[in-house]
Amino acid sequence: MQDISIRAELAFKDFWLRWGSRDEKTVSEMMSLIDEKFMGFGTNINEFWSSKKDLESQHSEERVQIPTPYNVDFQWVNPMVISDDSVLVCGEIVLTLKIKTKVIVLENLRNTLLFRFSGDKISLQHWHCSMPDLGISGEVVPGALEPRKYDEVSVFFCDFVGFTSIVAAIPADQLVAELNDIYQRFDEIMDEEKMEKIQVYGDGYLAVCGLPELMPDHAQRCILAAKKIFSFLEKRNKLSEIQWNARIGINTGPLVAGVIGERKFSFNIFGDTVNTAARLESASEPNKINISQKTYELVRNVYQCKYRGKIEAKGKGEIDMYFVD
Repeated sequence: MQDISIRAELAFKDFWLRWGSRDEKTVSEMMSLIDEKFMGFGTNINEFWSSKKDLESQHSEERVQIPTPYNVDFQWVNPMVISDDSVLVCGEIVLTLKIKTKVIVLENLRNTLLFRFSGDKISLQHWHCSMPDLGISGEVVPGALEPRKYDEVSVFFCDFVGFTSIVAAIPADQLVAELNDIYQRFDEIMDEEKMEKIQVYGDGYLAVCGLPELMPDHAQRCILAAKKIFSFLEKRNKLSEIQWNARIGINTGPLVAGVIGERKFSFNIFGDTVNTAARLESASEPNKINISQKTYELVRNVYQCKYRGKIEAKGKGEIDMYFVD
């Protein structure tokens, strides 16, 4: 017979593949593994399962919201034998699933499953699922919610040209579907360039590079992200009736980052660097990347830039601006 740690690792992977299958027979087989004394916790504050019946109800509700199978990628799985018949398995996975027209990627999803063995029979006694991120890391890492000053990062602002006219011209559900599709790609680009998305507000998209991990090429990454966004929109516009054109502003400097709110955490950035980036975006032009003097100094040996002169920026006076070619 296989070592129970190997059997538990295989059971961990099998559990997730069955959970996401959406096939009734496969799900039924998975549920047969659940111990009658099962108890567990999910990623949502309301997800507490005191019994097998609770878990079955959770899966039934989830299948209504997410009817199609989702993809599971295992980052790592680590079994630990804790007794002659029990194995604790910890693992981290990435889920890709679809809700209506939106594809969602859940990264760094961490799991702890407790399996018990009795001869050839295996049962799942406990499941704890969590999804760490910057907004909630302070719950498990003391001091993580404390504000932190960063000496030099690059702030990225983007919004759409003529957004008000687009909103007035199309139905609400179509607008949401369009933005979902566009922002999904924006998010992917942020991940590719190791940038941190801060928030989306209507047609505004705010991100930063250089925190929480310091990156010496933060300004270059912001510009590359901007170029990828323009390339994406150009290709999309050739196939879409609705034409989306963007303006982007990038500024570099110090700022403070931290989590605000007591009931609903929100990671945010503050300071003059952020305000100036917003002014650079407003002073930009359709499908142009407008950068500050500080950003220019960091990228001039990598990208060709055109000096625009000193341009009036609301609340900032005249500041030096450059377009990236």
